[in-house]
Amino acid sequence: MFILQVLCLLILLVVCVFAPGFFVVRKLRWGPVEKLCGSIGLSLLSIYIVSFLAYLMVPDRQKYVHLAYSIFCLILVYFSRNDILKWIQIGVIRKVLKGQAFCTAWMLLILSAIRHYSGAFWCIDWLEHFDRSLYFLHHFPVEGPLYGYCLLPARPPMMNLIAAFFMSQVGDQFEFFQVIFVFLNALMFSAGVLIMRAWSISSKKSVTFFSILFCLSPVMVQECTYTWTKALTAFYVVLAISFYLSGWKKKDFTRMNVAFLALSAGILVHYSAGPYAVFLMFHYLLVVVRSREDRWKETAALFTANTLVLLTWFGWAIWQFGLKTTFASNTSITLSQQYQGNTIVKIFLNLLDSIVPVVVRDRFSVYDFPQADILGMLRDNVFDLYQLNIPFSMGLLAVPCIIALVLRQLYRGGGKGNTFWRWMVPMCIVLGIAVCGERGEYGLAHLTLLAMTLLGLTFLSTQVRLNKYIYLLLLTGAILDSTLGILLHVRFESMENRPERVVFGEIESTPVGPLVLSGPYSLSMIAWNNWFEKHQYTLSTEWLARLEHQSYNVPEYQKRLETTRNMLRVRQLEDDSIWHGWFKKHGGSLTFLGDRLGSTEWAGLSVQIWLMTILMTGMIWEMYLLFQSELEKQ
Repeated sequence: MFILQVLCLLILLVVCVFAPGFFVVRKLRWGPVEKLCGSIGLSLLSIYIVSFLAYLMVPDRQKYVHLAYSIFCLILVYFSRNDILKWIQIGVIRKVLKGQAFCTAWMLLILSAIRHYSGAFWCIDWLEHFDRSLYFLHHFPVEGPLYGYCLLPARPPMMNLIAAFFMSQVGDQFEFFQVIFVFLNALMFSAGVLIMRAWSISSKKSVTFFSILFCLSPVMVQECTYTWTKALTAFYVVLAISFYLSGWKKKDFTRMNVAFLALSAGILVHYSAGPYAVFLMFHYLLVVVRSREDRWKETAALFTANTLVLLTWFGWAIWQFGLKTTFASNTSITLSQQYQGNTIVKIFLNLLDSIVPVVVRDRFSVYDFPQADILGMLRDNVFDLYQLNIPFSMGLLAVPCIIALVLRQLYRGGGKGNTFWRWMVPMCIVLGIAVCGERGEYGLAHLTLLAMTLLGLTFLSTQVRLNKYIYLLLLTGAILDSTLGILLHVRFESMENRPERVVFGEIESTPVGPLVLSGPYSLSMIAWNNWFEKHQYTLSTEWLARLEHQSYNVPEYQKRLETTRNMLRVRQLEDDSIWHGWFKKHGGSLTFLGDRLGSTEWAGLSVQIWLMTILMTGMIWEMYLLFQSELEKQ
């Protein structure tokens, strides 16, 4: 029954995320991949608007509005069927759709092995976005606290409203929420294929090469399977850049308008789209607008359309929460206000730390994730290396390849495209780091630079005709990335307590304060905290009942015991104050997709991990064959 529900959800996602937009763009003189990505971008924007209007206007009947719009999408498929059939017959579209389907299935396979989220210091976000989606789905009190005790305007709502749209039709369980986010996050692949047209050197095998690089990238896997919103933002950013370059080159107002609408949609998904929007806006005003015939008319139209899109969220938020709360509650603002040092120095240090890994600057940092399992410590350190550092976000050995190829491609000739990329890449990296409010000693590439990582992988995939030394580097890097960055990481995320293997210990109150019992399989405290969040209501209730009968004769010890009890009481009461009874209604714990499908193990590893290993070997072999065929042509 559950598998059938997931299949129905996937079909619903395919229809609703494609049909409305395709019905609008099918007659435009766009390229086939432009129609695919444009359809996705417009469809998601339409779902957001419908879901938000239903939330505001008919809160008690919003699920019926969602169902009606899904039926409307099916009707659009029927009326567009002839255009869809003709479009699917195009060779490049069939290749892209196969690649997108494979990448999505790959990410779902990985997700089916995950039973808790962990990795270095990562926490909170995965659960906060679920709470935000429930906020719109169940119409929680407008000014009530959300998970993490932040207000609603701290983050934009588009992806949460889209998730609420689909959850209202299939159920509000966490595993359905995971499937929705994985499907939306994996759309980055299609945007990556679209941007390939910006580089002149390409091959029919580039899509296949890119699908392999995408699936074997630890950053792409983490961004797709972790339930937060940066990946869909990267989709919109890369979509915007591609349409911007095409609109600039062809002097096409429609493409230019779609580019800026995509940036506005990206901002509504996550504010990390902001630096890219700033760059493209200034580039348009300083470079592009002077060559346009109806410059003032076009600029006014762009400004009006994007203002209306952004006002759907910011207008309501300002009316509901006020101007200050709407803009000052964002974490970049709050963390920046808390920082006591010089802002320019902070930006410089953050940029430096995002380029030079912390382990190079401080060799003792490898001990920052103490735990019983030394492989778990290795996982956390490698995880930091991939996720937080700009050079290694594309892979351990992709750096020298990217540097050589970028220098050859960008500084050979002086065309518009080369000039654009010379400015765009460094400025967006600097802007992306500059807008981060906190001081990140471990690096901050994960906050705003995912689109740059996607662009780097896409650029690398267009350079199929390389020499054998770069091939060797890429193959070696793929083996290292898939082993250290994916298999090892998913291995630890697949862990849950079993009778023969206790990974996450119980909490005890001792004379020195609360103590988490550890064992030979224990992971870091951050991983334990993520696991506790998964079971927060059940564990708080059970542990509180046990500690109620515990006491100490020494007043100081008794005071610490009471502190432990109060902490558990607060977490227990959060089910009413924050979750509004969701945990009570769902057995007291979150159920991951991996809990449904990933409990069977063989030789200490889940069946999914064994299947992942086989598929990874196949992808690396396919990469080797692709390289060999290209070398034979040279």
